[in-house]
Amino acid sequence: MTARIRVEIEDDEDGAETRSLARWLTRDSSITPRAGVALDQADGVDDMGGVIEVISLVVSSAIGLGSLVVSVASWRDSRPKPGRVRFRLPDGSLVEVVEDGEAVIHDLAAAVGVLGGGDAPDRP
Repeated sequence: MTARIRVEIEDDEDGAETRSLARWLTRDSSITPRAGVALDQADGVDDMGGVIEVISLVVSSAIGLGSLVVSVASWRDSRPKPGRVRFRLPDGSLVEVVEDGEAVIHDLAAAVGVLGGGDAPDRP
């Protein structure tokens, strides 16, 4: 079973951070075999009327989802002022990456059920 996950970066008015993350994910050899990565347009427009870009990924396994989380965390660590990264899951729910990587990994592990996995462990 596959799932489409959208990755959004908050307050990325010119789309530079979104494009940077898309390049990062495309070049990550642990991601590309497990997840199709594409730059896409968001469903809406921003306050100034411009189209907001998002990254659209097709993930087909828990391993692909785990690789995605690790890669996004690594990308955030490389940024001078990392913004919030949001994962929009197939059911429409959002998981935000702010500071606490362990909590984010747990929240995204809960999404493994979307990919045919089991239940996520209890949150610490």
